[in-house]
Amino acid sequence: MKHTSADTSGQWIARINEWSNLELDDGAASALERYAEWLETEAVAAGAIGPDELDRLWPRHVGDSLLYAAVFRHRRGGAIDVGSGAGLPGIPVAIACPHLEVTLLDRSGRRSALLRRVVRILRVANVRVLEADIDVIEGTFEVIVARASLPPDQAFPRVRRLLAPGGEAVVGLSRQSPPDAAALVAGAARHGLQAEMVTIPADVLDSPAWLLRMTHRDQHS
Repeated sequence: MKHTSADTSGQWIARINEWSNLELDDGAASALERYAEWLETEAVAAGAIGPDELDRLWPRHVGDSLLYAAVFRHRRGGAIDVGSGAGLPGIPVAIACPHLEVTLLDRSGRRSALLRRVVRILRVANVRVLEADIDVIEGTFEVIVARASLPPDQAFPRVRRLLAPGGEAVVGLSRQSPPDAAALVAGAARHGLQAEMVTIPADVLDSPAWLLRMTHRDQHS
């Protein structure tokens, strides 16, 4: 079934729920709709998202971000969104997983200020914004996500350092063509990580998507 930009947010959420078993309730759906409206207005005006993305906010941004949450939906503890930008995927993750404490990390002061504003607007209680570079972050997290901020080869050592034992990291891959799964798994293994590629069928968000899921090699979730 081919979906269009005229599809409602409810239709997108229904398809994501069906594929992922996220079970987003009305409150979460309403918060996601308000976030999409903010992306359409303030985020575009601030240059955090391009105006040419308006027709595909749900399949390429909001809905795409929910796919990360689907991988670790039962996790609890601290999560970090590396290079959060306009809050993607961190804000949809926080809305879908209220049991996680989500840190939106960005090294840009301008983007961090924008993130603080949208967190206030949405009143998402389980989110904090941190303006810093990933390489100065200390401690560990149960969940790490990086949507478009780190290529896998740059993500591997940082994930290994920041990922708590038994935690999960999800890095976004291509939306155009299947990545080389064997090379990615081997690259992760060189850094002591167990990895697998998660494939999202094309009919969920109008095009296929691939995510790289990682855990510590010696501790499985």
